[in-house]
Amino acid sequence: MASSIGADLAMDFLTTTHPPVEHVFFDGGQFAQIGKGTRRIMVPFLYLAIKSL
Repeated sequence: MASSIGADLAMDFLTTTHPPVEHVFFDGGQFAQIGKGTRRIMVPFLYLAIKSL
């Protein structure tokens, strides 16, 4: 079971876009186990959401 799809997407975002981040903290249980294809579809939307803040 998984408790956070957001944590899985954030990790994929960090590893694919290489933003200048020194430390990352994830709080909670296990990361969600979603497929690479789904992550590749969802990460660009996460990137747009972060840039819009």
